Amino acid sequence: MMFGNKTFMRIVCGMLLMAVMFCPAIFARAATVYVSDGMQYDEGYIFIGESHMQIAAFGMQQDVSGKIPGLDGVRYSIYADSSVVSNDLGDPGTFTMSGNLFFVFEGTGRTEEAQRQTSKEYIYSDGAGKQGGAVQKIHTIMDTNPNIAHWNIISFHGSVSAMEGTQEIADYYVASYRNWIDYEFPDADIYFLPQSTMTKNFKLGRGDKELLNRSLAVAFPEHYMDIMPFFWEHYPQGLMDPTQKSDLVHWSSQTYYEMVCMIVRQIQEERGSVRINREVE
Repeated sequence: MMFGNKTFMRIVCGMLLMAVMFCPAIFARAATVYVSDGMQYDEGYIFIGESHMQIAAFGMQQDVSGKIPGLDGVRYSIYADSSVVSNDLGDPGTFTMSGNLFFVFEGTGRTEEAQRQTSKEYIYSDGAGKQGGAVQKIHTIMDTNPNIAHWNIISFHGSVSAMEGTQEIADYYVASYRNWIDYEFPDADIYFLPQSTMTKNFKLGRGDKELLNRSLAVAFPEHYMDIMPFFWEHYPQGLMDPTQKSDLVHWSSQTYYEMVCMIVRQIQEERGSVRINREVE
């Protein structure tokens, strides 16, 4: 049976969203509140993405003080409650995040939230004040954390968009990301990650699944962080091990934890020891 491109993508997106919603690490109808812990940090880290980053947010490991094992100068806290919203089962739906590590995503318990999170409009910037949801949240994090001297913004967004495999979509991301660099966050260091296109989910797409990755690499050679070797190292274990997540889209929470730590360490090394997250206790 043949489908038109729009019909086909609706089917694919529906399958993706079903996988997201039934993933046990996902909390429905999540509303994230970003606050400052009042400590002074040289460096802050903001990760943006779809359900990948939502799994990472709830899978990060930290000690009682909020420090993340294996990382210098990074604190992270996420507190769950039901003070604002909760799902029909009464699970907590409000998440308060603080420290100098943050994650940007939407809730996936309702169709409109999932559509907003996976849409290309989420990362949109026209360079003149019109912003998508992710851009607005990044500004909120930065505005509420003046205690963090310098920001590193890492985008892992585009899983659904990459499946469309069109140059128009790739150009859309390039244009918005260029406005991130030039207009939205000129004082931050910004990194763009490739989508891990070896997962089974990407076999559903009709277009060139590598087009978005290639376009970002060509457009932003100084901002593109190629972490595909990391994913190939974990494939297929991260998706086939029955003790880990085994849907068509997601890696295990442990894999995302390792990914985040690897990226933060690489950024710290690139910026030099003088600027590595010197906390004032």
